[in-house]
Amino acid sequence: MINIKELIGEKDFYAKEFILWVWYNFDVNEGQVTLKNGTNIIVLIEDKLILKETIGQQEDLFKGGSPSESIEAKYALKTGKTIKECKIKILKPSKSGVNDFLYEWVFNFKSEGFKISGIKLPQITVKENIEKFKQRVVFLEELYSYIFEMYENFLTIRTEESTWKPLEQEMTEWIDIIQEG
Repeated sequence: MINIKELIGEKDFYAKEFILWVWYNFDVNEGQVTLKNGTNIIVLIEDKLILKETIGQQEDLFKGGSPSESIEAKYALKTGKTIKECKIKILKPSKSGVNDFLYEWVFNFKSEGFKISGIKLPQITVKENIEKFKQRVVFLEELYSYIFEMYENFLTIRTEESTWKPLEQEMTEWIDIIQEG
C-alpha cells in the first residue's frame, strides 16, 4: 500500500493546501470529483471545521451542518487562517441518479501530518463475521483509493507551475469574494 505520509514528507503545507482545494472544489463544483475510472464522487466538508492562525494559537471551531458554507468560517479563511482539522464526507452516487447515494464515508482529517481518523464506513450489508470483515476491508480500500487519487490529482496540479498559477489565482479570487458574498 502506498503511504501518503511518505509522499508528503515534511511538506505539511501541501496537506493544508489540499484541504483548501477540497473546500474550493466543494464551493465551485458542488464537490463533484471524477476519478480516472470515470466514477463520480462528491466530497464535502461536513459538521466540523477548525481554522488556525498561521502565526499564533488562535483557533476557530465551526460545528454542525455545513460549516464550510458559513460566513464566519469563510471570513476566518479570508483573514489568513488555515484549515487545521475538518470532517470530510465522501458520497458515491448510485448509477440511478445524482441525489441517490449508494455509499457514504465520513472521517476526520488533520492537515498536520495528513492524519485520517474516526472513519465511518458505509453500512455493512452482510451478516457473517468473515464477510463483514471482508466488506469493511473493501470499503477501507475504496476510501483510501479515493483519497489517494484526489491527492495525486492535487499534487499534479500543485507541482506544475503552468497548472498551479491559474488555479492559485482562481482560489485567491474565490477567497477575496468570500467577504463580499
